[in-house]
Formats: sequence, C-alpha cells, structure tokens
Amino acid sequence: MTVLPATWGEQAAFYEWILTHEAPWIELLSRPNPRRQASDTKDIYRGYEWPMRTAQGFRVLWIWSSQKEALDRATRERRIDLAVEKLQALQARIGQPRSRLMNLKQIKEAVDKVLHETRTERWIITEIHTSTENRFAQATRGRPGPQTAYVRHEQVRFTLQWRSDAQALLHEARTDGLFPLITNDESLSIKQALVAYKHQPALEKRFEQCKSVLEVRPMLLKSHTRIEAFLFLYFVALLTEALIEREIRGRMKTLGIAKLPIYPEGRLCAAPTTDRLFYLFQDLRRHRLVNADGHVHQRFYDALSEPQKTVLRVLGLSEARYLTAAEEFTPQPKPGLGKKLSPV
Repeated sequence: MTVLPATWGEQAAFYEWILTHEAPWIELLSRPNPRRQASDTKDIYRGYEWPMRTAQGFRVLWIWSSQKEALDRATRERRIDLAVEKLQALQARIGQPRSRLMNLKQIKEAVDKVLHETRTERWIITEIHTSTENRFAQATRGRPGPQTAYVRHEQVRFTLQWRSDAQALLHEARTDGLFPLITNDESLSIKQALVAYKHQPALEKRFEQCKSVLEVRPMLLKSHTRIEAFLFLYFVALLTEALIEREIRGRMKTLGIAKLPIYPEGRLCAAPTTDRLFYLFQDLRRHRLVNADGHVHQRFYDALSEPQKTVLRVLGLSEARYLTAAEEFTPQPKPGLGKKLSPV
C-alpha cells in the first residue's frame, strides 16, 4: 500500500478524465479532526476505484479528502497572492532610472522567473504592453526663438498587466482533495485500504525509533545470518518499547489521566514514549555499602521526584518495589571489593 507517484501516467490520465466526468464516489469515513477539537466540522473521505490499473497490475484507488481539499485551495490562493505581490513590485521597478528592466526581453525574463518561483504559470496570464512617448529638445544650445530647431526623441514605455486564468482555476479546483493509492491486495475494500494507509505513520514512527532511539546503525556485520540475528534483537527491543507505551497509555485512559508531567520543567505529555520514560528515571542513583565479605551492609537511594512518583502510580508500582526490583537482577559483589556504586 502506497501513494501513486505523481510522475506516473495513470495520475495524469485520471486528472484529464475527471475534468469532463463525475466519479461515482463512495462515502468512506466521517470523523472529527483531532487537531481541531473546538470545531464542529468533520473530515470526510470518499473513494473510487478506477477501472484502469497500473502497468504492474496494481489497483488504483482514488481518495477525496475534505481536509486536503481545503488545504489545496488555501495553498493555491497563497501562491497566487505571493505571485501578485511580486508582480506588483516588478511593475514598480519597470522604467525606473536605475532599474535593469529596460527592454522587453529583460521584463519577460523577470516575469517568467516570478511565475516559476511561485509555481503559478498555469493560473496567471501576463501581458506586457508597450507605448511610445515623444519628447522634444532643442537641436542647439541657447535661448529658444522663432527659428529654433527641435529634435524629437521617442521613449518606449512598458506596462505589465496580469489576470487570473478562470478556466485553469476551475480545472485545478476539480482535482482539489484528491490523492491516489495503489495496492496489490485484491481482498481489501476501499475503506479498508484507506484505514490501512492512515495507520502507516504509526509504523513509520517505529522505524524512526529504531534508527534514532535504539541507534540500530551503523551495523558493522557482513554475514547475513548475523545481520538477521542482530535485527531480530532490535525487533524484540522495539516490541518491548511498544508494549511499555501501550501499558502506560492504557492505564492513563483507565484512570482518566489526560497528560503526565514527564517533559522538562514539568511540562505535560499526552502520549508518553518509552524513551521519554527511561529519560525521566535515568538520573536516579543507588549506593551500596559492601563489607569485606561481599555482604551488602546498607543501601542508599536518591529521592524520587513528583513526576517519577506519578508515573509509578500510573503503572501500579510502589516506590519500595521500584527501588528494590533492581536488586533481584544485580549480581552480588565479590568479596574484597569494598564499597561499590551502581545505578538503580
């Protein structure tokens, strides 16, 4: 499941087809936008499976999103406004004494540059008009008289005008909110394919954690069997991280806790990650006073902060249980080592 690349011919063919046809859209989803909780508007998704397949035989599923439609329209309007602003500044420069825009070629190149930078070539039509102004000056110096000869000088003036291409804007609006998905799974309905696609960012987030948090790279191995074993261990670590996050977020939901103060300066976090939880507890220290026989005479622990206590309460762990749990997995010191320090 992936998005159809924009350079493939199937996308251009559908855009050309949709300009003159009405697709039989099917209502797929209608749900509130989590980023606009105060608004009553909902994000609506519709789908249509195009009969044409890709050259590889993949299904092409076209999705229309109300949120993407609004975003496409706002983006286009913003680009047009920027282009108009730059064209106005360009018009003010034309004909100025120190301006380099003194001929038709230079002006046309400057206009094309503005449209290219703002990517509005399809929507804005520009015209450069020329007019001639006559200016008369004495042929010779001196006070003018009845016999004074004058020389006419012609000066070319350039005027830049522009307007929106209404037909092109209407055509562009027909494709607002559309994006194509391709899949080789013949059993998925359009709605199931959309739900699977919307879940992909969560999977990508796990890959990002594998590379950044767990630092799976560099991998200095050559044998493919060792590489497979190495990646399997990282998969287990990634799975453990996911289970920890599932546990604490589930407990937060059960207890009615919306956010936890686990960020620096006590800032709140609505979706705690395992990396952030480990970071919260990483500075805790444990001191053990060991005699010559290797017997632990006394243990000293750092005091827990309020955010740490809150997290332990959410996980259902007592402070004593958390502080002493590490003793079960710590090897006992050998005789004669004396005092030894180790982290919690």
